[in-house]
Amino acid sequence: TLNELEERTAGSFVRASRAELVNLERVQRIDASGDGLALLTLIDGSRVHVSRRRVADVRRVLEGK
Repeated sequence: TLNELEERTAGSFVRASRAELVNLERVQRIDASGDGLALLTLIDGSRVHVSRRRVADVRRVLEGK
């Protein structure tokens, strides 16, 4: 499951939403997108929405990166 994968990749990947794990080495920036949501921009230009519930955790992990 995604939960198991998240546990195995802790420190290298961060959970952006119920459906997405993101490789921390690929994150270029994080921007607020309104209503408590955030948007990750990856180094290849793709974007990943961060759920409201996960924004604080994602920011904390990125700050420690």
